[in-house]
Amino acid sequence: MIAYAALALAPFPGLRQMAVFSVTGLTAAWLTVLLWLPFISNGKAVKALPSAALLNRWRKGYPHLESQPLLMVGFILVSVISLVIIWQGQSQDDIRLLQTSSTELLDEDRRVQQLLGNSSSSEFILITGTSVETVLQTEERLLPVLQTLVDPSGLQGYQALSQLLPSLHRQSENNNLVRDLYRQYLPEIAAVLRFSESQLLNVETELERGGTQSMTPTEWQELQASEGWRSLLVSNTQGAVATIIRLKGTLNSDLKMQLQLLTDNEPGVYWVDRVESISNLLSGYRQQIIQWLLIAYGLVVSLLAIRYRTDLWRIILPPLTASLITFATLILSDGGYNLFNLIALMLVLGIGLDMGIFLYESGDSDHTWLAVSLSAVTSLLAFGLLTFSKTPVLYHFGIIVLPGLCLVWLIAPLMRRLQPEIKA
Repeated sequence: MIAYAALALAPFPGLRQMAVFSVTGLTAAWLTVLLWLPFISNGKAVKALPSAALLNRWRKGYPHLESQPLLMVGFILVSVISLVIIWQGQSQDDIRLLQTSSTELLDEDRRVQQLLGNSSSSEFILITGTSVETVLQTEERLLPVLQTLVDPSGLQGYQALSQLLPSLHRQSENNNLVRDLYRQYLPEIAAVLRFSESQLLNVETELERGGTQSMTPTEWQELQASEGWRSLLVSNTQGAVATIIRLKGTLNSDLKMQLQLLTDNEPGVYWVDRVESISNLLSGYRQQIIQWLLIAYGLVVSLLAIRYRTDLWRIILPPLTASLITFATLILSDGGYNLFNLIALMLVLGIGLDMGIFLYESGDSDHTWLAVSLSAVTSLLAFGLLTFSKTPVLYHFGIIVLPGLCLVWLIAPLMRRLQPEIKA
């Protein structure tokens, strides 16, 4: 039950729901056996089961690990090789590896976005401030620097709110420039157009009045022309305003580093790469799961050693060896591992321990062997078949559970105790 509950550690609703249903179902099944089975069975003796006897005959054909030195050496060698592979394995935390769309479809979408001139939705510059005016002025300081980074092969352009709605300060500067320009050339223009004194006076009055007019953010938002740009103003509450500068083109690592340095030098300005942020989050979760997995093995060994002492290896080796082999094989085939592979190892550990404990406590009963085999089959049907899922999260979970549980079931019979010879 603890192994299933460990699925709730995953930061994904699907696996958490699986954890809730599994733990609830196991609890209900345990209570049913504890409270109802005695009444249902009416104390009847356990009958022989042909299927149990057939399965047990196959198991008895297995060698005993402790009586086969070469087999023990093979186990140790395989485990050491697996550990070396795991130690050299690389983590794969990039969220894009969990993309459900095909590579061809993603490439086609990327080409269409480039042709349309659309900007990336996952990489942008976030500007925060206490007012729209403050944020717009910050944008206006950044845009000249951004312009120096524009390159047809990299940053092809950008989209900022201040391009369409200048700050009030910038509007005032522009008005003053226009007014000064007209003041300088107005006499010449009036002479060419043959303005009367009254007409010239009206022009000067309108010029002075127009120089004091500005467009506020509220007025701008009411315009129909602002519809395609309103999404750049992501937050506009009292005392907390935020806008984004969308970037167009393909951003390589060097360009991202320059953008990061640019934003670091401006207070209230942040470089946002949502893909990298989510990938870093997955990396943090992965490191936590590794710690939890090591702690789980440590606690299991400590607790079971009190009960089983020198026979502890019979219980812990099946899930441990199966996990090492499965994990190493995954790294060789996929080139690395991720968070969901590690979470699946929790399940392999839990079910493997159940199998070892039940077989040991029952004295390797054929009925118990049948029961743990059926338990392995149901777990494979519930979780192992996720290997064939088109959803990457579920696939990476099932690709560990399926071979892991199969190996546990195959290794467990090797750990049974030698029966003492009966002397005549």
